[in-house]
Amino acid sequence: MGGDVVNGDSAPLHLSKTDSPMQRLHDIVSHNAGKVESHLEDKEDCQINEDDLEESVESVQTQQAFHRLQMLHRYHRFMLVSLMEPFQHVRKIQKYKRRLGMHQDGANCSGKIWFFVEENVDVEILYDTAQQVTLKLFLQKHNRYLITTMVYAKCDEVERMPLWDSIYQLVGSYDMPWLVGGDFNVVMNKEEKIGGVPVVPQNFEDFAFCINSCDLFETCLKGSPFTWWNGRAGDDCIFERLDRIFFNSRFQQWFGHIVVEHLSKTESDHAPLLITSGEEVQTFIKPFKFLKFWTEHKDFLDIVKLNWSVESVGNPFFLVFKQKIKIVKRALSAWSRLAFEDIFKQLIIREDIVRIKEQLFEEDPSAENRIVLQLAQAEMKKRKRLEVNRIQISNGEWIEDKEQLVAEAVNFFQQQFSQEEEALDFGMLKHIPQMLSSESNDLLCALPSPKEVKNVIFELKGETTCGPDGLSGTFFHLCWDIVGMDVFRMVQAFYEGHTLPKSLTNTNLVLIPKKSEVHTFGDL
Repeated sequence: MGGDVVNGDSAPLHLSKTDSPMQRLHDIVSHNAGKVESHLEDKEDCQINEDDLEESVESVQTQQAFHRLQMLHRYHRFMLVSLMEPFQHVRKIQKYKRRLGMHQDGANCSGKIWFFVEENVDVEILYDTAQQVTLKLFLQKHNRYLITTMVYAKCDEVERMPLWDSIYQLVGSYDMPWLVGGDFNVVMNKEEKIGGVPVVPQNFEDFAFCINSCDLFETCLKGSPFTWWNGRAGDDCIFERLDRIFFNSRFQQWFGHIVVEHLSKTESDHAPLLITSGEEVQTFIKPFKFLKFWTEHKDFLDIVKLNWSVESVGNPFFLVFKQKIKIVKRALSAWSRLAFEDIFKQLIIREDIVRIKEQLFEEDPSAENRIVLQLAQAEMKKRKRLEVNRIQISNGEWIEDKEQLVAEAVNFFQQQFSQEEEALDFGMLKHIPQMLSSESNDLLCALPSPKEVKNVIFELKGETTCGPDGLSGTFFHLCWDIVGMDVFRMVQAFYEGHTLPKSLTNTNLVLIPKKSEVHTFGDL
């Protein structure tokens, strides 16, 4: 089962349909169906006059945001969609219902929360206030009830008090799975804001007390820690986490493992939230990747030297080399978590800021900025084209299921790189004229010297693409005094005729399209 809550200034909660409620639940909180011009610093003034409203309704961004919602719905097939502050008159709600292809519609008393529901779902409105609407949904397919509270909170903490009271009233009234989500217009602590007026406990203590008293909780979070941006750059730039999803214990028991992901902010000042639910997904260990900024730390070479000198057992030398590489990578990963404790979170934030600065080009449509924006859009479209979403197999059938795509890819490339039979007849080689003298041949077959091996390694570019071991040329350049002799011995063992293990001969396959449109894996 699934569902969706989409807000204009805030965001949506998408619950997508699946064969079982314990499979996958996609829940996206998509913001801003309209262009919010009235957000002032810290959203202290959230009033919008009639002229601004009409401008928002007619803005291009309104249509782009709704188009994004349509694309998400086509992909996930949401059971419930809710729009917070759509910047449209409520009389247009049926028009949007038809455009989404939904079967039922409704709005709260203020007209700032719209909802659309798919067929085979019975809907009962339990609470209807200016800041929230609570629905009791009966999922006919699963014979289950679900309570969904969609929130679009006021900007003022005093005006939010009725919202907390209305949520309190729901506690204990229904012993059912309960989901509460949307734009709460308040952070939970000072770590959830960058820039602007400092956060003090008085700002969020009512919110926190309400959530804790109602036994609601959050789950695993992926992506940027912030969901809202004030649309400004430099010292005036503000990031906050205003949008979130809460669950009760019954909801988690029913839907199983739940993960919330903050997606990129596109056509909105809020980030969509993607909720995945169902059986716990197998955790994959991220492959190791050498990070160049490690080399700038004073302890880097000491960490490598200490762990490279650990005695390893193996014969020939490339097995010893493989063991040492493994030990050093494990040590660097552990050391990085200690020495650069918050670096990956900061990288996420910086990437978010970069995306936002790209959006600023739309606010200053100069010729120079227009070119930069067009290049960025072209790159984005190129990246989209590189995604393999479906493929045609040998019998002409198209497949889109991810597991089938993976199986077909493995089968195709296994056949391509597998040798059907071993060559036994080398008679044709006698027809190839001998071009080398015996002296030149001896020179080519001679064991390389340590200097020759070093020269080859240092001809590698420092930023060359990492192989399966995750190490770039920079690692070997800077650590040559530590690892150089082992590299030489490994190369020497190869020239002496030792068989290379598969752990050293494996590689990465990079799929590069040979045609503008990819139909089969043969086009890659």
